Amino acid sequence: MKMTIGQKIMLIGVLPTIVAGFFIYTVLTEKIKVKAEIDKVCELSQYVTTASGLVHELQKERAASTIYVGSSGNKMKDVMEENRRNTDKALVTFQQLLSSFDAKQYSSNLNSMIGSIQSQLNDLSGKRNGVASLSLTKDNVIQYYTTLIAFFIQSFENVTSQTSHPLISPSFLAYTNFLAAKELAGIERATMCGIVAANKAVDVTNFSNWLGTWKWQEKYLQNFESLASQEVLSFYKSNHAGQVVEAVSEIRKLISEKANEGNFGILGDDVYKVTTDRIDLMKKVEDFQAVEIQNISKEISTTTRNAVIAYLSIGIGALVTVLSLIFIYTFKITGLLRDVIAELTRSSIQSVSASEQISASSQGLSEATSEQAASVEETSSTMEEISSMTKQNADNAAEASKLAKACSNMVEHGNSTVIEMDDAMKNISDSSGKIAEIIKIIEGIAFQTNLLALNAAVEAARAGEH
Repeated sequence: MKMTIGQKIMLIGVLPTIVAGFFIYTVLTEKIKVKAEIDKVCELSQYVTTASGLVHELQKERAASTIYVGSSGNKMKDVMEENRRNTDKALVTFQQLLSSFDAKQYSSNLNSMIGSIQSQLNDLSGKRNGVASLSLTKDNVIQYYTTLIAFFIQSFENVTSQTSHPLISPSFLAYTNFLAAKELAGIERATMCGIVAANKAVDVTNFSNWLGTWKWQEKYLQNFESLASQEVLSFYKSNHAGQVVEAVSEIRKLISEKANEGNFGILGDDVYKVTTDRIDLMKKVEDFQAVEIQNISKEISTTTRNAVIAYLSIGIGALVTVLSLIFIYTFKITGLLRDVIAELTRSSIQSVSASEQISASSQGLSEATSEQAASVEETSSTMEEISSMTKQNADNAAEASKLAKACSNMVEHGNSTVIEMDDAMKNISDSSGKIAEIIKIIEGIAFQTNLLALNAAVEAARAGEH
């Protein structure tokens, strides 16, 4: 099948179109992949912030439950019940999040940790009953809540390992370190409340555990300060200071000095209040970080989405432009070629018409030349006849001359006859001269006629070639 010029031009334009389309597809695929990763980061950040809210309530419930059991049900009953209600509210929010959260798409470890969290939460009601009935020891209470919260912290650390984006990864690391420090602060609260409530010498194991909790808490806070943004760090320094923090430092100093003898001179309720106030300050910093992480995630997601839309728009625009240019130039070139062909056709038609006219003119000229040649031939024949007649006249004149001579001889005998004959001869001589002139004129006409006939024959020959 023979292709038209337009089809050939369009076929040539297909290759750059395919190359441009492949490049745009590659870029868009990469941008869409980044967008999907950022969406996962946003979902993970939502999980962390929601779970941390539940962790905060569990930490408060742990402290109140520990004091309640340690005091044999005499203290913190109302506070413990209020903490349980707050925990239940946070638990509902967390369970709603998990209903649409697919941990399998992130990692098997995260999915396993969330499974362990769910398993521990299923035991929450039974543990609460054990606290209310005082069938659990203080250590059992601390161990249950601490284990549950540890699973949450580990899941946060796993989330952090999956968020490698440079804009949000440092904030996640700072956040998880701060949550770990806050959890240790909660453990320290329960430990110090138990030590003060017992109001006796602290054994080496409990003292070592409390001291380790304190020092590791400081270590996590140092990591947090090295990773946090300037805004978060400024907020932390302005909130994690003042009388509350100083009061916690005084309690630490008091326990360190009197650990071997007891008699701390402070109530467990007071220790609980001061340490809880400090943890509440830390909760403010935690919430501030959570908002920052969510804002960064949304900003990255919006920027990535806009980039995908922009690249998609540019890609579609580029393809449309390329295709439009191909079509435009194809039709334009095809149109120009049509015009050229049409012009050539018109010129060919005009050339044919001119050739026909030239041929007709040549034919007419040939016919006229033929007619003129015939006329020349007739004239030549006439001239030949005139020439023949002139020759005959010349012959006659010669005969007449002879006769005249004869007569002259004959009239020599008579004077009068000679004179008359002499006059007659002069008249005849004049007539012969005139005839000679006429012959010369006729010969000139014949020469010119022959020359004209020759030129006409040449022109007829040239016209025949054209």
